[in-house]
Amino acid sequence: MTGIRSKLTYANVMATIAVFLALGGGAYALQHNSVGTKEIRTGGVKSSDIGNGQVKSVDIGNGEVRPADAAASLGLSCPVLTFYHQGACVETAERPSDSFANAQNTCTQNNRRLPTLAELQLIRLRPGIDFADFEWSSERAAFFTAPNNGGARIISVADDGAISADDTSAGARHYRCVGPATG
Repeated sequence: MTGIRSKLTYANVMATIAVFLALGGGAYALQHNSVGTKEIRTGGVKSSDIGNGQVKSVDIGNGEVRPADAAASLGLSCPVLTFYHQGACVETAERPSDSFANAQNTCTQNNRRLPTLAELQLIRLRPGIDFADFEWSSERAAFFTAPNNGGARIISVADDGAISADDTSAGARHYRCVGPATG
């Protein structure tokens, strides 16, 4: 025992205690989730710091990620007077009533298209979007029974979600065009 005591110095004892404190303190911190929002500076965690699939929808507060934020995070943008909606840019204002053929041609000439039925049903629910009347969709419904034997009709949607199937020659409807997001 005299051999060990002769090698015990103040510096050796302090170094050994420091090693035990460092190892034990780190384990304690990790075990008790001691890193929280107070310890993370604003902008301190970047997307590259988070592994794929590590953040789930339950981890994000309702309304914390807005469509415009999602578009920007994907490097996408929409032209002026349109808004980002599920990978596409939708015109904010409806266009004046026109025939289905003219509406379809107008959208096509602008490198856009008429929205689908599903898109219209979601678009009408967005705050600040109001349909004055029914709006044309790009979808057709085929009828194989009387009185429209073999006839195809265009589906349109109203602000309250009502759906109408109209003959292509049956007048005019409001419409809006949908185009691709760029980026």
